[in-house]
Amino acid sequence: MIVRLSEASHNLGNLLFIHGMCHGAWCWDQGFMQLFTKEGYNCYAINLRKHDSSGKTAGINKVSIQDYLQNIKAAISEIGDEVILIGHSMGGFMIQKYLEKHHFERAVLIGSVPTTGILPAAIRYLYKHPEALPSFIRRDIYAPFVKHASDLYHPGTDKDLIKKCQTLMCAESFKVLYQMMFQPVKKPTKAQLFVIGAAEDQVISQKEINSTAKFHGVKPIIMNNLGHNM
Repeated sequence: MIVRLSEASHNLGNLLFIHGMCHGAWCWDQGFMQLFTKEGYNCYAINLRKHDSSGKTAGINKVSIQDYLQNIKAAISEIGDEVILIGHSMGGFMIQKYLEKHHFERAVLIGSVPTTGILPAAIRYLYKHPEALPSFIRRDIYAPFVKHASDLYHPGTDKDLIKKCQTLMCAESFKVLYQMMFQPVKKPTKAQLFVIGAAEDQVISQKEINSTAKFHGVKPIIMNNLGHNM
């Protein structure tokens, strides 16, 4: 877990950041956590199971959604105080699944996999990158995600930043990908929820962001001139 404590004279609370597919805690430590610590928040970013190092990881495809939910539970217990959950992409989906059985006051979903699951996004991805199909058949998500990492960013993003992301990316569980296709979120959360999307997101559509917000009874926030990784 990466920990960045409040740099302000006051303390506004604790934020727990949960990353998306093929990412790790590092993606929040590129200025995101620092922004909030200056505002007075204690920031914590976890690596979900087997996301501790870049590159391919043995046994990753045995990991399940339940394993990730246990990681979230353990992190909350370690912090030992009330937290605001913030999840990106797959991390947003994990928060929604976690909130099915746990109550929290506030949570934030950023470019989240929608309540209905990731199947439509996976189909769009394979339609755009048909050469990725053999990797998917081998249950290898890592190779095509690294190759096409530019899909995660706004078209105007600096190429060196994308290359840095590629070097840090890690393997992802095909089992979790499959589960996200066919295990939708079952009920809306009672938490105060913020659903944020990006206007230029090439992974999660605005329609999907809108459907997630509608499911939970809130209005979406759409950020312009940003891609999926915001």
